[in-house]
Amino acid sequence: MKSRKAQSALEYITTYGWAVLVVLILGIALWQLGIFQTSPATSFSGFGALKPQLSGTELKLSGSTANFTGMFINGFGDRVIVTDVNITEKYGGCAADITVNDNFIGPNGVVIGRGNFFVVKGTGIDTAAASVGDIYELTVRFDYNILVGGTKTNHSVSGVIRGPYV
Repeated sequence: MKSRKAQSALEYITTYGWAVLVVLILGIALWQLGIFQTSPATSFSGFGALKPQLSGTELKLSGSTANFTGMFINGFGDRVIVTDVNITEKYGGCAADITVNDNFIGPNGVVIGRGNFFVVKGTGIDTAAASVGDIYELTVRFDYNILVGGTKTNHSVSGVIRGPYV
């Protein structure tokens, strides 16, 4: 009686063992073909209180250059005056033209009220043979002034935005 139960258990384990092995091989084959890959998400690090809003951020290829559009928020408790913005791609170059809220940064800078959103655009960023879907790493540096007790103080903050080219 024991041998029948043992034989039945062994057949059960063998049958399901082969089924699990086939499913495992099929899963590995699909993974290697890239079926389970998702598009990479846009992320950032750094920036202090001038934070990017990732849903409004993209780096769009246009021939051998790229155009950046990024929405940021002033998280400081007071207004800031953006005096310079520098945008650099990891493998390429700097943006040729940069605007804040569609204004070129003049000698007096661009005033951003506390809690306000602002849009930074950079055009003509040299890319190193990038194609749509490749991952970019963009460094954005802000130079800005804050009025503290009637005294203007100069500051600088930078951060990195990563995401796929579109």
